[in-house]
Amino acid sequence: MATDTLAALQDLGFTEYESRVYLTLLASPPTTGYQVSVRAGIPRSMVYEALGRLESRGAVLRAGDRRGSLYRPVPPEALLDHLEQSFHQRVVALRKDLGGRVQVQDDDRFWSGRGRKLAYGLAHQLLETAERELLVVLADPEVELFAEGLGAATARGVRMAAIFTGDLAVPCGLGVRHPRLESEIQQLDRLLLIVADGNQVLIADLRGEISSTLTANSHMVLIARQFVWMELLTQRLNASGAPDPLASLPAEERRFLEAIGASSGSQVNPAPSQAGDRLP
Repeated sequence: MATDTLAALQDLGFTEYESRVYLTLLASPPTTGYQVSVRAGIPRSMVYEALGRLESRGAVLRAGDRRGSLYRPVPPEALLDHLEQSFHQRVVALRKDLGGRVQVQDDDRFWSGRGRKLAYGLAHQLLETAERELLVVLADPEVELFAEGLGAATARGVRMAAIFTGDLAVPCGLGVRHPRLESEIQQLDRLLLIVADGNQVLIADLRGEISSTLTANSHMVLIARQFVWMELLTQRLNASGAPDPLASLPAEERRFLEAIGASSGSQVNPAPSQAGDRLP
């Protein structure tokens, strides 16, 4: 049996024996409990327990005849539809129940965690719950992932401003495409930043071992909000079209800024880049 398939069924709440029994039934329906035991390599007593549990949760059908009971699996599509609907109903009920238990408190701590799922989950939460304003910095993968959430926020009247550090963008209140070279120098190309309603900020470093920080600390929220505002203003005012944003600086200042970028892990790319443009 495929290990990945067994693991996936167990992730959905099946035990190992239930998963093996269901897969065995798929391969040779209808089947007696004894035949399932032999083919799945499971003790007979455990097979009948597993069959009973699968029948009670709507994954197996049973029919009696002169030789005893025969079993056949519910088709995978029907089973998965049932599981999906059941899961959705539980999530809806839990959302209502848990939402009523939340005690809102002023908290200026910095809450940190690791992993892509955590970072994206926190981002979705902020996009879905923002009521007045969203300021975001997004690279291409996150633009694709959060396009629907950004559109929904805009549709419900949330004031939106976005800095897109890659090639992709989505319509919003004010969006600018940040020059690629500047994004690399400032290491914005793998940054996920969301300031929601001027009172929460999520900062996620999406390089390597992904780390995220969520805080309502008023000082950090102000810094993040002003950072996005300044970048938006800079890109809107930067109409020179210079291929290299550092070219017009004195040589000493340019070397100084390049050295800072190099010491922080970024490299100045000599390839031309275009000035940031406001998106239609």
